[in-house]
Amino acid sequence: MDGTSVGETPVSGTSSGSSDGRSTEEEDAGDEHSSALAAARAGETASAQDRRQSELDRLWSAANDLGDDQLSRLLLQFERKRPQVYREKRQLALGQLGREEPQALQSVRAVDLLSFKYALMHYWSEDKPLPAWLTRFPR
Repeated sequence: MDGTSVGETPVSGTSSGSSDGRSTEEEDAGDEHSSALAAARAGETASAQDRRQSELDRLWSAANDLGDDQLSRLLLQFERKRPQVYREKRQLALGQLGREEPQALQSVRAVDLLSFKYALMHYWSEDKPLPAWLTRFPR
């Protein structure tokens, strides 16, 4: 340590000793506590992300089980409620299928299903509850 802090005026002295009266053992214990706290927070964040990813996977799996008619009605609801977002997600689906599986572009279901999954991901990534009109599967 050279006795300076970023953005501040130089601190007098060049000693590496503590000036607040704590011993190095106390400082080390404080550092360990801070590290443990940071690790716990990171673990909480990771587990929350895992739960959210698990929920998204569950929704995608449920979407796979939708009939063609149900899927069409959900997409129609999405298009009516959020036309611009619907178009963006539809274009993403068409682009992905065009790159990865061009033959799937001939399947209306493949395009609809991927569009719907993009819609689910759109709301999921905003860390907001999914709108009822998007998750309420009409009969």
